[in-house]
Amino acid sequence: MINEYIGFLSDARYGYVEFSIGTSFRNELCPIVFKRSEIYTVKINSQIDSWISRNVLRFSQLDGVYFRRRNNSYKIDIQSNIGELKFVNSYNILLDRSFLNEHVFRNLSALSIEGHLRSIDRNAFISLIYIKYLLLNLKNFREFIHNSNNEWLNSFQATTSESIELYFGLNEKDYLFPDEDFCLFKHFDPESTLNIFIVYFQLKQDLKEDLKSCTMLFLVQKDNSSRNYSDFLAEGAEAYASSVKISKEDEERIKRCNFTQRLSMCNNVTYK
Repeated sequence: MINEYIGFLSDARYGYVEFSIGTSFRNELCPIVFKRSEIYTVKINSQIDSWISRNVLRFSQLDGVYFRRRNNSYKIDIQSNIGELKFVNSYNILLDRSFLNEHVFRNLSALSIEGHLRSIDRNAFISLIYIKYLLLNLKNFREFIHNSNNEWLNSFQATTSESIELYFGLNEKDYLFPDEDFCLFKHFDPESTLNIFIVYFQLKQDLKEDLKSCTMLFLVQKDNSSRNYSDFLAEGAEAYASSVKISKEDEERIKRCNFTQRLSMCNNVTYK
């Protein structure tokens, strides 16, 4: 049970904390569990939300955290400082503010999710003003993109005025961002500080030019040709990985894609 961890998480100073596969999250967790904790990395294994089994970390949503003493109420400042959060082997989870509690993860700088993700709530990142890196290494990427209306991109790219990085991690050619899916990414603003990187694991060479769709080029159109993987991505990378970069040949292709015209047509596009 998660209650077993209360004693050592409050006022904790750890480099790494992992909730193993056997950890049970039966009830909502009060944010006070992480009161004044300083943890560089928190790793949570095997979150699952299905009709067969449900074991999902959820925090109580509170405007403030209070305790009562006699007839008086006192507000507690959680003062949690967690740098990096990793969800591993997740299945069918919904990422929202009950996951990303503003009191617990307000100083979060990096978030990675590996496995199956159902969708991301449009307001999931509103309170995470220090986040710099997001890695979505999903086995159901196409399903996720079609299920999420993807308005979460708005809140994610608006969290800070500083540069932030979003990594889409995919297995070799599982999903190639077809042009019929272009409007699923209409909430991405190329003028924002958000930089998107598409990374294909187990791909031993760069993606062939003729496989680059207008959708793919729209997402990676910023000049990142000299960008290497960040330290955040490197730990989870497979033996072979290749990121999609803009080549000289792509510059003319981008002009032909005419992103402005494509975006103007998105209001008339619906997806099933």
